[in-house]
Amino acid sequence: MKLRAILQQKPEIFERLTDHWQQTTGGQLFVIDEAGEGLAGSSSFSRINDIGLPEGWQAWLAQPNAAQQMVTVDGRPIQITPLGVHGTRTGYLMAVGEAPPSLLRYTAETLQALVATEESLVGMTDELISAWDQLDLVYHVTQSLASTADLSSVLRFVLAEIKRVLKAEEGFLILEQEDNLTHVSVGDGNRFSPQQRQLYLRLQSATQMVLCNDSEALHEFWPEAPANLVNLLGMRLPLKASAKAAVGLINKRGHGFTAGDGKLLGAVVEQIAAIINNTLLHQQVLVQERMQRELEIAAEIQTSLLPHGLPEFPDLEFAVASLPATEVGGDFYDFISLDEDCLGIVVGDVAGKGVPAAMLTSLARTILRVEARHGHSPQRVITQTNLALMQDLQRVEMFVTALVAYLNRSDLTLTYANAGHTPGLWWRADRSTFETLTATTPPLGIEITDAGGERALQLSPGDFVMFFTDGVTEAMSPDKQIFGSDRLREALLAHAGSTADGLVQSVLSAIRGFRQSAPWSDDLTLIALRVTPTAIMQQTQLEPTIRFALPADLQVLESISQQVTQACRSLPDLPTSPAGDDFVYLVELAVSEICTNIIQHAYLMAGGEIRGSLTLLANGIQVDLYDDGESFDPTAIPDPAPKLEALNEGGYGLHIVRQIMDSVMYQAHTSKGNHWRLVKYIPLD
Repeated sequence: MKLRAILQQKPEIFERLTDHWQQTTGGQLFVIDEAGEGLAGSSSFSRINDIGLPEGWQAWLAQPNAAQQMVTVDGRPIQITPLGVHGTRTGYLMAVGEAPPSLLRYTAETLQALVATEESLVGMTDELISAWDQLDLVYHVTQSLASTADLSSVLRFVLAEIKRVLKAEEGFLILEQEDNLTHVSVGDGNRFSPQQRQLYLRLQSATQMVLCNDSEALHEFWPEAPANLVNLLGMRLPLKASAKAAVGLINKRGHGFTAGDGKLLGAVVEQIAAIINNTLLHQQVLVQERMQRELEIAAEIQTSLLPHGLPEFPDLEFAVASLPATEVGGDFYDFISLDEDCLGIVVGDVAGKGVPAAMLTSLARTILRVEARHGHSPQRVITQTNLALMQDLQRVEMFVTALVAYLNRSDLTLTYANAGHTPGLWWRADRSTFETLTATTPPLGIEITDAGGERALQLSPGDFVMFFTDGVTEAMSPDKQIFGSDRLREALLAHAGSTADGLVQSVLSAIRGFRQSAPWSDDLTLIALRVTPTAIMQQTQLEPTIRFALPADLQVLESISQQVTQACRSLPDLPTSPAGDDFVYLVELAVSEICTNIIQHAYLMAGGEIRGSLTLLANGIQVDLYDDGESFDPTAIPDPAPKLEALNEGGYGLHIVRQIMDSVMYQAHTSKGNHWRLVKYIPLD
């Protein structure tokens, strides 16, 4: 600190020395600076030249190591000795009048000690004030946090406090989140100028605090700095995640920013960064909680739109499982009651997950339901739904797969159309084989140029159909293997005799064991439709049932064959082409094989009675055969081996019957005896 400033702030220091000097010597004391100007002493004294010192004294005063000197001017003795603080020359002490040189040196040393002490006190006071300012600033920051939760208001208040404490003309803070800049400023203007944007980018690229107090340093850091920029203190904030921020203070009044200012700014920046980090974290938590609640509401809405309960029909079982990969999913299903005997079954999958997929599932399910209730066929339902959805689906670059099936519970026919959906599986109990419900059209969202037509299945007792989404076959194991259709068939085959719910649970159990700890990769939906083994098929009859009762003898087989042939030939829709002859031949062959088995294996060639009936249907013929012989388990007879020499007559005959008839059912020990039912449908042209 300059000697002049100390003597001006604390004049009593030199006044006490002057009073003591006058009392002791009767002379006067003066303090002059290195240029010869008076700093303290007589009020009439302003420069050393006023005393009349020779020109040589100016050269002497300029010497860096000048020692104490004495001279006489106009009969008055004058002594001058250097003054210094911490080894630095600060001025001179001059005495006018008689006085011992040692006393002047002692007085000079005393003055130097007093000045050094005062300078230290001033420095300590400045440090205390700086510490107090810092504590006061932190206190106000804390108070601001407690009084408001608005981030911009908090930052504006804190920035104003920094500007006040550091005596800057202007201050700003810029927060960047996902390419959005929030500008907080205090000073002459609150507009985010292009120059401030440039400065923000400069501060972001700086690796440490920036402190510039001269034009050279300013232009080195920021070549485009405006002319009115005198000094600068700024730094970027240590923020977490993707947020960025920088704070800057411009044009401090006085002598520019100090290292202490930088230390204070650094301490406060830590507080600001904590404020921003906590606020952003709080906002993130709020967004996540809001999104979670929205997902929960969407899941509740989606669940409420699904069918409540399962269809209930005699001799038919239904089971469903639907597991979304997230709170809401892209799978959907529906049961639509079309009339007393017809049930619509819909299963679909939107290409995607989450809320967008959930919105489309609701829309697609609603349109499919409306089109089905208009009385359209399954393929027509698919086509009309695609027309309604295609423009929207193409706009969002998504598509929907859907399978629409109509089940006639009276004759157990299932007619379906498949819009690019995962093929369902039809288990044919009489043949112990699977058939697939393949696609008939592309997915919804793609223009249908060839509808491809519908397909019809004739279900029989013991059959089941499994509808599912690709989340079943594409379930992922920890080593990134997929569950696949083969594992699905194995799980169903192992439980082919189970109830509909047992079939669904067997698949879910197999998937869980395969998936282990791997997360669900996609939504999963299963619908099982099962015809009970004891189901009685209701067919439309054209004529009264033809009944017969004959001895269990191989000689009567020709008579039975003649009745079967005659009945088949009476069908009005029997083709006149060779296909009609094949139909008659196959029915006659199947009945002959079953009767032969009854005679040879049920009655063991010991005689008995074969009772039967021939029922003419609108689309085929139904043959029922009864006997009172030994029963057996037809499922215990496997398909014959591929090698001819491994075949046996009985196993081969039953295998032939299963292949040539559309439905083969056997029940032991009914009220009418052991019961065989054979059904054959007229082939379509």
